[in-house]
Amino acid sequence: MNGLASRLMILRGLAGGMSLRDFAELAEVSPSYPGHIERSQKDVDVSSQIAMRMARVFGCSIPYLLTGEGGPPPESEVREAVERARQDIEARKAAKLAAAAADGPKATGTDGGGE
Repeated sequence: MNGLASRLMILRGLAGGMSLRDFAELAEVSPSYPGHIERSQKDVDVSSQIAMRMARVFGCSIPYLLTGEGGPPPESEVREAVERARQDIEARKAAKLAAAAADGPKATGTDGGGE
């Protein structure tokens, strides 16, 4: 197992046993990407953008995530960061739904007036 994989497993454990699928959703990566990292025998190249999103989910530093420098954050901080990430995702989903609903009548050419 590579270092990044072991740190992701530690952080997912601190987050209450978060599934790979939940982590992928919160980090906004493909559902298979975290599993690929955890199964890989060598460190996987991670873009800076993905590293930032992954670190944000757990409230850890990018240096810790990528190299182990500084150690993991306390469990309470990880759980708070995960909750913020969940709230952010839910807010974005709600905003997209609201935007789609607002655009709906315009896209169909109706005004929603019923006449």
